[in-house]
Amino acid sequence: MFKHILFPTDGTELSRKAQAAALELAKSLGARVTAIHSIEPYTPQVTDLTFVYADPIPPEEYLAAARQASAAIYFGLAVVLSTLMALAGRALPALPPR
Repeated sequence: MFKHILFPTDGTELSRKAQAAALELAKSLGARVTAIHSIEPYTPQVTDLTFVYADPIPPEEYLAAARQASAAIYFGLAVVLSTLMALAGRALPALPPR
């Protein structure tokens, strides 16, 4: 039926529940899973047309925080996936360095 499942996640509790369901479905079907975490592009804070207020967080810090959140989601998913694969008697491919 399904050979490849795309799993979008934002790291919330609800998406973690969906993650468990997606992994179980993939396990039962022998399907691959690809996880994706997308973020909103950085936009400066503007409150009116005559004055731009200082951003509460610089763009570089925003991007660094978003990358850190994505890495945490990715490695959390990898831990769950490696546990499921171990239970199924299969090995997880090597993960890229954190």
